[in-house]
Parts: sequence; structure tokens; C-alpha cells
Amino acid sequence: MFDLTSPGPMRITGALVDAQTSMMGFDSSRVVFDDGRIAIDWNGLSYVDGTRVVVNFTTAVPEPGTYAMMLAGLGMVGALAARRQRSGRV
Repeated sequence: MFDLTSPGPMRITGALVDAQTSMMGFDSSRVVFDDGRIAIDWNGLSYVDGTRVVVNFTTAVPEPGTYAMMLAGLGMVGALAARRQRSGRV
């Protein structure tokens, strides 16, 4: 069990077991997560020296294009507000 110790959610959206994992029986169904905790179910599995478990987590991070579109929209709103103010319309 891994608990988040810093403020704010982790925003994990998925967990994928990497092909480098060599522990027999370990798959993504053994990984459970929410905004503050990651839990791994080791029940019934055995560790042998050299065994590897590699889990890749994906997070919800906006892409740069999303930021660009948001900034363009805010810029247009600001330009329209400035134009209305110059023309004397409210």
C-alpha cells in the first residue's frame, strides 16, 4: 500500500504492467488506485531472487494543445471586451 503524503490528488487514470515484469501471475488486476492511494495485491504470489515487477501509471495531464486552445479563447474574450470598451458599448 502506498499513500500520498503531499497535498492534492495523484490523478492516476490507468496502470499497465510492463512486459519486463517476470513475476508469474502478476497482472494489472492486482493494482488498485484512487486519488490518494495505490494498493498492490501480492496474495498468492511468490518472490524469487531477480523477479521484476514494473507498473507504468498514466495520469490525466492536459496536452499542450489544450493549453494553447484555452489561451487563444481567453485572448479572444479579452480582445472582444477591449473592442467593446473602445466603441463605448457596454
